[in-house]
Amino acid sequence: MATEPLWVVAVSLIKATDLPIADPALTGGSCDPYVTILCLNHSKSSSCIPKTLNPEWYEETFQFKVPQSHLNTSLLLKVWDSDAIGSDELLGTVEVPLGNLPRGRQPEVETVAYPIRLEAGFAKQQVNPHVFLTVEILSEAQANEKIRHEVWENERVNMLRTSWGKEHLQANDRKHWSSENGYSSSDSFEAITPTVPAGYKATDSWHYIKAMGDEDGWVYASSFNGPWYKKKSVRTVVRRRRWVNFYEKEVELAENEF
Repeated sequence: MATEPLWVVAVSLIKATDLPIADPALTGGSCDPYVTILCLNHSKSSSCIPKTLNPEWYEETFQFKVPQSHLNTSLLLKVWDSDAIGSDELLGTVEVPLGNLPRGRQPEVETVAYPIRLEAGFAKQQVNPHVFLTVEILSEAQANEKIRHEVWENERVNMLRTSWGKEHLQANDRKHWSSENGYSSSDSFEAITPTVPAGYKATDSWHYIKAMGDEDGWVYASSFNGPWYKKKSVRTVVRRRRWVNFYEKEVELAENEF
């Protein structure tokens, strides 16, 4: 029996505009937004951008593998306000039907503004919120022309809040190096880095992504479950930063080219 082809849905989160005020009494007319993206049964979350109604994200791209028979499904995006005291509050949702999008590598990838359907409690605000995305649907072969490997570095602050380090991580925490979701973790960087497929070569060296965090690339949270902030605060006790490296297929030379 033939294996069903898989496609790779790559979603790049660019920005959101004109979001509603989450709690005027506490936020002073702002919110702390982040976005979750659900594709089939897989969910991923962006970093949280504090105190803004017009958040911008940098280098936040999420990939989902989708069987060909499910390419008419929809992405479900939820825009949340992170709450330091109670539960996070849902601001609104966006559905992106994959069946309406072109398949395969396109000459240009268009950034599209999708209207956010507000929750009832925010509908009375005079706002017109949108989230801006690029969405590509690539065959596995196209997605694998250039691959990105990533590893997350994890630390915790000490009890006196005077220093951060891997040595402060607790027994139930993910270890110093981990995958994005923390399912795999190790004290050794080499043990957690994905295996480079045969026939690929590195186009860069391992480096952390500075744009998504503070000046050293760190994002902060009250637990490893997130949400993640670009700046530390009195309630953040763990931090992480993303390390990446890129690989591309080596050109195979014909026999007469040697």
